[in-house]
Amino acid sequence: MPEEEIETPEEEKPEETEKSYIKVLSPKGGEIWELGKTYTISWEHSGVDEIYISIVDYNASEQCLLNNEKPISAKTGKYTFKLDTCIAHPGMSQYIEVPISPGDKYKVLVYSEDKPDTIRDFSDNYFSIIFLRRNYRWFLQKNKEF
Repeated sequence: MPEEEIETPEEEKPEETEKSYIKVLSPKGGEIWELGKTYTISWEHSGVDEIYISIVDYNASEQCLLNNEKPISAKTGKYTFKLDTCIAHPGMSQYIEVPISPGDKYKVLVYSEDKPDTIRDFSDNYFSIIFLRRNYRWFLQKNKEF
């Protein structure tokens, strides 16, 4: 005798959970950012509440936080900041503000507070950070403490 398939009523079927993700929309790569100017990083996401944003210098193999030590809401989809310093994390409980250096191999990393190793995304390609001579006074003033 063949087995009959028993259908589960609609209300008893488990809900499909949407896969959590983050996708960096900007910067995409190829941009040239100038130290001292204001920029916006944007992303789309699903299933993520709070995030951190880091800037990664592939020339120096360094990563530091742009949004200080506290996570921000992923719902905003964007973060605007002045490109001058970031927060390095050299020790377990130690955070220090450091100047961002010019370079041509930077990427932005946006990652989930809850699952930083699995729910994350980088800029698609490298972008550059430059220092223009007209900002020399600003640069000296900003970095005299470093």
